[in-house]
Amino acid sequence: MGTLVGGDGIGAAPGARWTACKGYDDKGGAQTSAFLACGQFMLCPTDTQGNNADCSKTPHVVSNSWGYYGGVTVFNRMLEAWNSAGILSSFSAGNTAECSSIYSPADQPMTIAVGASGENNGRAGFSSRGPSGDGSLKPEISAPGVSVYSASSRTDTAYMTASGTSMSCPHASGVLALMKAADRSLTNDKARHILKETANRNVRRTGESCGGINDEELPNNSIGFGIVDAYAAVSMVLSEM
Repeated sequence: MGTLVGGDGIGAAPGARWTACKGYDDKGGAQTSAFLACGQFMLCPTDTQGNNADCSKTPHVVSNSWGYYGGVTVFNRMLEAWNSAGILSSFSAGNTAECSSIYSPADQPMTIAVGASGENNGRAGFSSRGPSGDGSLKPEISAPGVSVYSASSRTDTAYMTASGTSMSCPHASGVLALMKAADRSLTNDKARHILKETANRNVRRTGESCGGINDEELPNNSIGFGIVDAYAAVSMVLSEM
């Protein structure tokens, strides 16, 4: 959350307001039913007892630092509902490094999968790579995910550094929030297109291939179209209004 909306120079969209929904249990276990309930909550938020739904509080952007191993389609109707409601969303690509290891729902065609970049704008060594199960190029975009300085849950004033695509996804989600602030009619499909078109293509290449695409080419299944560029993305939104 600090990387998404934190102040004092640590958040991508520091002026945004936020809400959250608990999809994991107290031991960190993933609960499909809880994630689906959270998907419904984001469509029309309720109070903490699940009552008094108020769809005027539907968020403009949902950042998703969660996922399952690839090929899970149970969340697709949730994603389609978000898209229909005008919610922009991005998902962590995953931290398993291998080709064809993108997490679900990030591997689904209607999502924006975010990989992690590190030193010299290269792919972070842990960042999951595509293609997805249907052969689609994934991730679409990458963002900083190595030694990211942000808020800590230890105390109300603590900071920490952390690495993972759970750090890169909120960078991209914060940029989506800036884009949505520039144009409230922006759709998920249009936002995905703009992120890809404006990505910083000055990235480190290794000569590795995934899905038959060498990372000397862009886009590729290691780093996508490049590194998210907030200024370029918002500028393109404004120019196309």
